[in-house]
Amino acid sequence: MKNFKITQKKISLVIALTFAIFLFITFVHTTEVLTKGKELTGAEVYSANCGKCHSERYPSERTDDEWKVIVNHMRVIAGLTAKEAKLVLQYLQENNPEE
Repeated sequence: MKNFKITQKKISLVIALTFAIFLFITFVHTTEVLTKGKELTGAEVYSANCGKCHSERYPSERTDDEWKVIVNHMRVIAGLTAKEAKLVLQYLQENNPEE
């Protein structure tokens, strides 16, 4: 019988693969399951994605211009499509009572 050595390289590989699967399930699969072929509103996309890594913010916490910068940045991190990002930005800006 062959002896199996557990090396640091093997442990690192297992951890990296586990993390990659976790990210896939968290960011891609969850949104697909929630949509089930229906088109989501900006509020639904926001709720399904933005609370995964941090607490959700109220639309009134930022100005329209600040939301634009934040959504463009978070689009990349959350893996949102251009359409989803547009819907989220629209939701945040429409519900932001700017003076």
